[in-house]
Amino acid sequence: METVPEITFRQATRADNDAITSIIDARIRWFTENGMHQWNETGYRETYPDSYFLARIEAGEMFVLETEGEIAGIAGLFGSDGRWDDDDSYLYLHHLATLPRHSGIGSLILEEAERYAADRGFLGIRLDCQKDNAKLNRFYESRGYEAAGEIREGSYTGVKRQKSFRAEK
Repeated sequence: METVPEITFRQATRADNDAITSIIDARIRWFTENGMHQWNETGYRETYPDSYFLARIEAGEMFVLETEGEIAGIAGLFGSDGRWDDDDSYLYLHHLATLPRHSGIGSLILEEAERYAADRGFLGIRLDCQKDNAKLNRFYESRGYEAAGEIREGSYTGVKRQKSFRAEK
């Protein structure tokens, strides 16, 4: 019988900032190595330097997923997002990234983020992802995130996606 590793999903602390940015950097390298168009082609780290993540940690908006004694994935859960209509009945997920050697962590982060949002009374989660990244779009679609429009910012063209937990009022 295979044992399932214990996971912990929690708000990030200042001490987690190096692990968060290391995961981002590892994923950017992975995108390049695998010929995927995502953060590696949009000036992501110039837009989101270490100080940005530290500020998000201090605001209580960055989360980490730990397994097997290490931080294996991260995500930001924000109360607003200017790319949308800033509807405060949704949480906005950004910066979902995992260590490439940990299979399935992205799905676990989504499950934990959805539980976190539902437990706090949110209608659902909204996010965006690179329009040209077919694999990532299939990933979100398979988890119930429906396309809800496009966003363009500089060289970035994204698909807005949302998953609602219950019918909107």
